[in-house]
Amino acid sequence: MSDFAIPAIPAIPAIPAVPAPPPPPRFGAGMAIAMLLLFVFAQMAVGIIVAIGGVIVTIARHGVNDNRALTAMFTQLGPALILGSAVVAAAVTYFAARAWAWHLVKDPSADGIGMVPASTRQILIGVVTGVALAGAYLAVAQLLLTPRAGTPLGPLMQIAASGMAGRIVFGFVALFVAPPVEEFLFRGLLLKGFTVSWGATAAGIVVSIVFITLHIPETMHYWPALVAVSALAVATLAMRLITGSVFTSMALHAAYNGAMVLVCFVAI
Repeated sequence: MSDFAIPAIPAIPAIPAVPAPPPPPRFGAGMAIAMLLLFVFAQMAVGIIVAIGGVIVTIARHGVNDNRALTAMFTQLGPALILGSAVVAAAVTYFAARAWAWHLVKDPSADGIGMVPASTRQILIGVVTGVALAGAYLAVAQLLLTPRAGTPLGPLMQIAASGMAGRIVFGFVALFVAPPVEEFLFRGLLLKGFTVSWGATAAGIVVSIVFITLHIPETMHYWPALVAVSALAVATLAMRLITGSVFTSMALHAAYNGAMVLVCFVAI
């Protein structure tokens, strides 16, 4: 019997290893500050563009020296200004989050930014707390420390007092834009970024101070309003930390603003 030679089996080429995806960027205080600056700049840019456009059109129609026409123009553009600023700032915040922190937005754990489902009980507690804060402020403003006649209104309240269109836009922004956007930004992204770099205590303090500071144009002429916004900042932060969910702070914020909007429609 003859021997048969077994043919050599060709070597199977090694399958190259799939490289691991790069880790997501570290979202710390630097990126948080960048997002805050983009948020503020977006609002300012809309205001500047709308104001310049309105001035050019008014001057073209009425001349340079018609101050009454300029005043009327700013009054008419108020609702468009507040709505445009809010929408653009919301869009900028969303796209910045997509670019820099989407892994945190999609993370439902404690390492994310609080996009954790909240229970009905937690949401109700947030709503009741927001209404209670607004009620306490309104009681003080009406019964104990009534604003003096001639006290200047903040920019948003001036728009709300300008007519029905202003009130409608003010109510829409206060109820459906400001609570989700500001809580997503302040008690979500900024709180996370500052916590990573500076620790939870410092982050909570900084986020609250920044939130209060950005509302000073509305509160600077009436100090109980400043106290009320400060209480809102503390309450939304506490709700976010206790429940772990940013949705509870959104509910609190929306309930507080809702009470203010209701009074605005009734009293103005």
